Amino acid sequence: MRNLRRMFRPLKDPRASNAKHGLVDILVIALAATLAGPKTCTEFEFFGQGREELLRRFLAPRHG
Repeated sequence: MRNLRRMFRPLKDPRASNAKHGLVDILVIALAATLAGPKTCTEFEFFGQGREELLRRFLAPRHG
């Protein structure tokens, strides 16, 4: 997971400066969820919520 963070870090965030969640955090969670099988945004959300404790070991989400 840490290697994924390092890999995505150089990417420029095209979103508004008031975005709540870091782009790297979103990309890492989306990639992990995709590999685990979820297909929809709702399933991605459930994936992240169900693994919140694990994901917090590697990511630093500001707003949960």
